[in-house]
Amino acid sequence: MEITDGVHWAEQYMRDRTFKAYHMGKPSKGKWNVRKGLLCLDYGKPGPECKEVWLSDSKVEFRDPGSGMPAVDGVLQKQQARQ
Repeated sequence: MEITDGVHWAEQYMRDRTFKAYHMGKPSKGKWNVRKGLLCLDYGKPGPECKEVWLSDSKVEFRDPGSGMPAVDGVLQKQQARQ
């Protein structure tokens, strides 16, 4: 599956705990895991980025921990072929 806004970015999460991200057409990759109920993405930079994930049907919101406000929102869909 992937999460995307349909235009600017998409993130594909694999079962082996790796991910591929496409932001404004620029690909990157890394590893993901769950820590204390937060989705943490490690791009290889110092320290992973961790977010709360809120899901309602196919709508997904990433939130900064404790903020209650969406930092990024998108939709969950089947993976698309990307370059």
